[in-house]
Order: sequence, then structure tokens, then C-alpha cells
Amino acid sequence: MNAALILFLLFVSLAWTSAHAQINYPTAGGVIPTDVVGPYSQYPPSYNPYLNNAQQNTVTTATANGVQAKITGEATVRTAGGTAVKVPVSQTANISKAAIAKAASKAIAKATPFVGTAYAIGEFLAEMNDKGYRLGPDGRVEGPEQPGIPGDPAGTGYGIEGYPQYNSRSPETTCNGWASWKAGISGFTKDGWSYRTELQNNGTVCRNYYTHNVCTGCAQTEVQYIKKITNYYTPGFRPIDEAQIHADAMARLESHSGFSKRMYDALKRDEGVYEGAWPGDYNPLKANNGIDFGGLPVSTSPQVVSTTTATRPDGSIDTTTVSQWMTITPTATGTTYGDQMLSFPSTQTQQSQTTNSVTGQTTTSTSVVTNPTVTPSTTPSTGTPDTGPRECGSPGRPKCQIDETGTATATGALDPATAALDTAIDGLKTTIQNSVTDTGKDTSLGWMPTIPEGTCQEVSFTLPIPGGRTVTSDVCKYIPPVTLGFELLWSAFFGFAVMGLVASATAKNHA
Repeated sequence: MNAALILFLLFVSLAWTSAHAQINYPTAGGVIPTDVVGPYSQYPPSYNPYLNNAQQNTVTTATANGVQAKITGEATVRTAGGTAVKVPVSQTANISKAAIAKAASKAIAKATPFVGTAYAIGEFLAEMNDKGYRLGPDGRVEGPEQPGIPGDPAGTGYGIEGYPQYNSRSPETTCNGWASWKAGISGFTKDGWSYRTELQNNGTVCRNYYTHNVCTGCAQTEVQYIKKITNYYTPGFRPIDEAQIHADAMARLESHSGFSKRMYDALKRDEGVYEGAWPGDYNPLKANNGIDFGGLPVSTSPQVVSTTTATRPDGSIDTTTVSQWMTITPTATGTTYGDQMLSFPSTQTQQSQTTNSVTGQTTTSTSVVTNPTVTPSTTPSTGTPDTGPRECGSPGRPKCQIDETGTATATGALDPATAALDTAIDGLKTTIQNSVTDTGKDTSLGWMPTIPEGTCQEVSFTLPIPGGRTVTSDVCKYIPPVTLGFELLWSAFFGFAVMGLVASATAKNHA
């Protein structure tokens, strides 16, 4: 039955393959349509060749302003006769550095760690290697704790001479602490007085301004100098927020021309991995981004429709050949990423050429007819809703599957073949079993001489001794080996005799 099972699986596999071979699914992400039954004058927006979800068909190039992304693909337009015509199309978008930096900062800072942003985080960390950025234990980007004044050594603290209680990691904290204490003990927080504090001279001067709400000429000022404390603390790491990531990314995009392409490609790879759950604000290509369309007309090979002959009054013969072909002109409506749609209008050209057999002159006439429009949501033949491959598999659409309604099942279809196979296997088993037994078979050497022998019977006799005793011979068991020995001896004599004859004949010939 194992063989029958194999045949059944083979039958099912062939049937499945035959059914699926008739379906043309869209390319990755449903970006470039591959089965435009029509020709159509419009096509659903979900099948526009956008620049998202088609990484393997997209070529990105770094430009002075950011990135140019161009996607190329083919639409397969099927004629009424079933001919598939490949129509190359392309779309190109220019994405600015600002858009890339904004998308990258949102994706890296706000995304759930490791979910949908692995490529973007990896590219950002590689570019910011000189800053000491790393991936923190929670999966977010973090960097070394920076000193309060840019340019100071890491771990620098700040204080005011004589007031160690206000030492801190930042000049602002030190200044505000001292200023608040000083204003309070000096009486400048009551009786109409108020104060404000400024950190000046790049964080090295802390100044208090005291003013009175009635006495305008009573204003005063007080200054303290902020000192730097070397190795005040051991710097650690802190999370990098969205604003800092944006500033860092924008600075590198302006200074490193290749970073724009690398970061854009990383974001698009993350989008492809995370499918439809990837947030829109992580995508540097926005709906209002301009997009240019490219596509040239494609014509089918001319097909001869008919050839006729006609005899003129002068006896010459006119031969008329009519051929036709279809021309598809890919067309786009809309100019932005969010509204551009493709269409594939076509025309049918018929050409008639008549050649005279005597003069050899040929006259040609041509007619062009625009093919009728077919809406994308219906089939050309019935106008009923089309739920085939063009309506499945893309975001927001049901999964692709085969409608097997009315398909005959395979139940019982293989029963005759199975019975015949079982009979053949049983016969083969019998043949194999018979081949390994010697029942009814000649097991002798065949060519050896056989000594005739009769039936051996043991002989019983009485010994001539007092009292007598009957003894039975025990020689029959030795007959078979003795017989075999004589057969072998006879064969040996025969062989020597033949060899003697050959030797004698050879000696005579030499003589």
C-alpha cells in the first residue's frame, strides 16, 4: 500500500501545481501589478508601484539634498487572446535629508525596543561610533554622560569657592542653588524685592539681579564665580532622546553624503520586516512627496490575420495580407507619493498590404482602434466582482487562496489502479519467495557423471557364537559420501584424459 500512497500524493501534487500555475500573484508588497487583465484605464491605489515594500526592486542613490529612490518593475497586461505582454514601468522620488533625520529620530527614540527598528538603530550606532553611543540593556540608544559645559573633560563637576554644599555635575544646578540661598538670607525675597539669576560667560559666572517693585533706583547685582572640579564623578550612560537623535542625525547627514542613503535603506528594510504595523511617521517618504513616473509604450509582435488573393481583369493577381498588433502605453495620474495611480490604456492597430504580381507595387492602409475601458474591480467578460489575485495578499486584503468550488474530488479515482498495483506486488512477492527455496529444483553439478545406485538396505544376521546375537549393519549412511567421492574421482580421470588428448595432439602438430 506504500506504493499506492506515493501515487496518490503524486497525483495530488500534480493537481495542486496545475491549479496554481494559472495564478499570477503581485510582486513583493503588491507594488508593481503583474496581472492586469484588461487593458485597464485605472488601477487600484493599493497596487501602485510606490517606493515602500519593494526593497529588492528599489535603487537608492545619495544626492546633495538627500536620497533619490527609484523603483522599477513590470506590469503583465493580458490580451483577450491570452497573450501576456510585459510593460516596464518605474517611479522615482527625491527624499530630503530633513525627512530622513525626522523619520530616523522618531523610529529610534519611540519604537518598542528591537521591534521594527533594528536596521535603523544599527546604522545610527555605526555612524555615531565616535560619540560612544551604544545599545542599552533596555534596547534603547544611550550615550556617555556629558559634562555640563561642552568641551570639559568627562566627569567634571562645578562649585563655588567656600560653598561646597552647592557642588554638582552642572553649572546651572550649582548657580541656582547658591543664588536661591543668597537671595533668601539677604532679604531679597520679601518686602517688594525679587530676584532673577543668570549663568554667564559659558557657565563660569553666576549673577543675581535684585529689583524692588517701588524703588526703581534700588536695583542691585551680586556675582559669584563658578569653579571646575576635576573627576568629580564617574560618568555613566544616559538615554538619548528624540531631539538629540534628530540633531545628531541631521548634523551627520549634512557632513557625510553617504549616510543619507545608508539610513534611508535601513529604514526601508525595517519597514519591510515589520509589514503593515510599521508606523507611518517612521517612513521618510510622505504622502505629499513628489514622485516622477517613467514608462515607454510597448507593442506586441505583428500577427497575420488573413491572406487573400484576387485576380484583376488584366490577369495579374493582387495578394492582400492583413496583420494586427496591440500597443500599450503606460500612463500615470497624480504627481505625489499619495495620489499617483497607473493605467495601461492600449490601441489595436490593423495594417493591410496589397502587392500586385506583375507590377510588384505594394499599397498599405492602416487603421487604429482604441480598446474599450475596463474598470479594475470587474472582469472584462462578465462584469462581476473579481476576487482573484489582484484582490488578495496586499495590506487590508484577505489572504490569497484557491476557490475549489465544483472541483472534483479524488475519492475512488485511483481504486482500479491501486487494485492492479496490489496484484502485481503480490505476484512479485511469490516470485521472490520461490527463488530462495530448492524445492523441485536440480541441485547437482549437472555436468558431472552420475554413478547408478540402488536402494540401500541394512542387513541383519546372527553371530555364530554361543547364545547367538543379532547384529544389523550400519553402512547405508556412508553410501552418499562414497558415491560423491567416486563421482569426483571419475571427473578427475575424465579431466586428465582430456588434457592427455590435448597434449598428444599438440605434440604431433609440433612434430
